[in-house]
Amino acid sequence: MKFLPFLFIGFAGLWAVNAMSDENKEMLKSFAEDCKKTEGASDADVNKMADEEYPDSKEGKCLVACMQEQFGVVKDGKYQKENVQALIEMVAGDDEAKKAQAEPMAEACTKESDPDRCEFGVKVAKCLEKEGKERGFKS
Repeated sequence: MKFLPFLFIGFAGLWAVNAMSDENKEMLKSFAEDCKKTEGASDADVNKMADEEYPDSKEGKCLVACMQEQFGVVKDGKYQKENVQALIEMVAGDDEAKKAQAEPMAEACTKESDPDRCEFGVKVAKCLEKEGKERGFKS
């Protein structure tokens, strides 16, 4: 079973490092349940994430932020580079070339900012997805 990339990416960028299998989609949906309730997100928002798309609604974007907080990608409104790096290394597994990309990939998203917690979450996810693709984590 592939490790659920939400880790981090959290959304984050959830699919940021690996394509989502059906099994991972179901896992994502179960992980999202608490945040769905907390943020007032809909099933459609969760399904969009499972389909590797970003939610459009405010509640859906806040769902992304909440999940990043659960996975330690963001804490107190701040991107947690060290946690993200550790998650990337976990996803890389035994692939030393990918492990070597963990620090620069995590570092690349430290520049993201937004005063809105929910918009910030989506920016972080998009950054990690972009960096993951550029570094060979996801085709």
